[in-house]
Amino acid sequence: MIGITATERGELVFDTSRSSRKYRNLSAFAQIALVIGWDNETTVQCEGTADIPTGADRDRCLQAYFAQYPDGAERALDHDIVHVRVRRSWLRYSDYRPRSFTVEETTLEH
Repeated sequence: MIGITATERGELVFDTSRSSRKYRNLSAFAQIALVIGWDNETTVQCEGTADIPTGADRDRCLQAYFAQYPDGAERALDHDIVHVRVRRSWLRYSDYRPRSFTVEETTLEH
């Protein structure tokens, strides 16, 4: 389970530890799949490409992340913490509530 936010460009951002299995896997293979939520029987599934942003991209991603998770600024002082950006390529929104059953998919371009 991770804390995740979105930038104004629709990129997803989360932090993780360099010593984590997640970081090792993403360093070896940048393709990622996420399932976000299950509140009220709804989810968003996402596929995309993960990277560690640098420069102005990093600053922009961190601004969005810290706006959602203010305590992330303190964690970011730890050199073991990295912020991962996900550029989405496919999404599926699923709503399994009885009166609003919906499944929608979309493919996105970067």
